[in-house]
Amino acid sequence: FLLTAQALARGDAAYVGMIGSATKRGRFRAWCRNHCDGQPTDALVCPIGASASRDKRPEVIAAFVAAEVVAALTCDVHQTTPVPFMTA
Repeated sequence: FLLTAQALARGDAAYVGMIGSATKRGRFRAWCRNHCDGQPTDALVCPIGASASRDKRPEVIAAFVAAEVVAALTCDVHQTTPVPFMTA
């Protein structure tokens, strides 16, 4: 949780991803409320790569994560500076 909290605290990342589940996302947000002085968690994506399928095979999850990363990095093709991207 510490790495994810630090990535979110930077405030310059359009996307912060964390491997886990919806339950882990809830636990992280609860932990963050108690340890991060009201730091927003809106940029957190957890679970990463899960939006397109419920398949649990590692190779399928990896493919969806890769697609999600590419989509996040290229969401604005006219942007001149790279989007800060972090996974924890």
